[in-house]
Amino acid sequence: MQPRANLDQKAAYRLQLAVDEIATNIIVHGYEEAGIDDDVTLITAMNDQTLTITIKDEAPLRSAPARDPR
Repeated sequence: MQPRANLDQKAAYRLQLAVDEIATNIIVHGYEEAGIDDDVTLITAMNDQTLTITIKDEAPLRSAPARDPR
């Protein structure tokens, strides 16, 4: 039997949204803008107290845009 994270509906939705947004950003800004066709790997692990989600990609590293100091 698969273990469950026991997240309420709101927390589960927010987690799903965050993972989806990260994967989308990797595909759009990491792969498409660099002309790369590669995979995004999602790895999950869970124990009695922790849910860990790892997202692996082969996109080139990018610097974060400079922040406006205002």
